[in-house]
Amino acid sequence: MQGKLPHDFLLKNPNTGRGYKVKTLSKYWPEFSGIDVTYYESSRHSFCTQIAEDADVNEFKAEALMRHKDPRSTRKYIHADVTR
Repeated sequence: MQGKLPHDFLLKNPNTGRGYKVKTLSKYWPEFSGIDVTYYESSRHSFCTQIAEDADVNEFKAEALMRHKDPRSTRKYIHADVTR
């Protein structure tokens, strides 16, 4: 029987083997990430970078997907690797 959630998670609880809930990740993120951004901010940054690396998504599409009002906000997030 297939569950409601995907079978593979990036971050799994080693005790249960299940994916962490967003609330739990948000709680532990500052302690274990070693970076000074919230889980929410890092998730948005990751999403924007991933869509920017997609050949079919230009800066304007990324801006729309991120719902930024100012293109400078989108540029701040985009760190696309052109070799991918």
